Amino acid sequence: MTKYKLAGIIFFVLVVIVVALFFLVAQNNPSPPPLVNDFGGRVSGHKLNELKAYWSKEIAEIGPEAAYQKFVASITDRGDVDSHTKAHVFGEALYEIGGLEAVRFCDHSFNFGCFHSFFGSAVHESGIEILKEFDQVCIDKYENKNLPCQHGIGHGLVVYTGYENLTEALDLCQTISWQPTGGCSSGVFMEYNFRTMGVTEGQNFIRTPSENLYEPCDELPTKYQPSCYYEQVQWWQNTLKSDWQKISGLCEGLSDNQANFNACYHALGHYTAAGNNYNAAVVGEICSAMPSAKTVALCSEGASWLIIAEPDKVQDAYNLCSQLDTPYNEQCKNKLDNSPYGQTQHPSLKNVILET
Repeated sequence: MTKYKLAGIIFFVLVVIVVALFFLVAQNNPSPPPLVNDFGGRVSGHKLNELKAYWSKEIAEIGPEAAYQKFVASITDRGDVDSHTKAHVFGEALYEIGGLEAVRFCDHSFNFGCFHSFFGSAVHESGIEILKEFDQVCIDKYENKNLPCQHGIGHGLVVYTGYENLTEALDLCQTISWQPTGGCSSGVFMEYNFRTMGVTEGQNFIRTPSENLYEPCDELPTKYQPSCYYEQVQWWQNTLKSDWQKISGLCEGLSDNQANFNACYHALGHYTAAGNNYNAAVVGEICSAMPSAKTVALCSEGASWLIIAEPDKVQDAYNLCSQLDTPYNEQCKNKLDNSPYGQTQHPSLKNVILET
């Protein structure tokens, strides 16, 4: 055997070893399974279960903190339409592995998605007897910024009462920190519309639409309708494939009730911002296409309330208000000032120069 043949054999063996090592490492360090858009234009319960199994294994093996950091790093596109859903899946796995004390590893990323299923799972498992304890955990951790945390309690309540018993779940929400929109009630409606915690029990991931696109909101007690219509917009966003003009038309159909009308247009702005990576320029363009100066302002307000929660986008939120006609521009900025993230809460922002 010549030295050239021997060198060729050695080279071939080394290539085989390198390839084998590559596949061995890949097998031991798999990437999170993708959420294939194979149901209702979004993702299926089967894929959610695969993702949950992956993160449950990671949390158990490397610990909650490292696993959450890995989870956040795995979503390279902050505008990923399914990032909030993926955070829901992680939160459910986190609670099951780490218990209530593991809530400290969740943060505001992906519109607080980790909290939503974390507390949803906690309520589902422990029952309503310790609702006030969960509520206090939210208050202790986030003080006056606690609504996204309590939103997660709402997810668990509707699973606890059953998806057909919305009013019962909403009545339970009223026994803890309560707001007409946001917080616990919004979690109830999001869970009703998307069944994020019911996929392991065979539920479809997205509620199937009927001819009446206003149900169940139009059948609920009046006091619960604004919150319902607020969350209905996200469901419309999915079932109508983000056709904001059609969604605006549905909001216009609520004009006989000012609270429902306002909630609908505020939510249109909110979910426009969430679906476009908090990009104020894109949001401003969509909101400017609304049918009146008032509805443009409502849409922009709703978007600004979400955008301002992103630490690096505070000025963008104020800029969105500045572009509105008088008197809506000042009204919008005043509401931001008095929000938990606004200038009155952060004196260092008082002198920020707003671009117009």
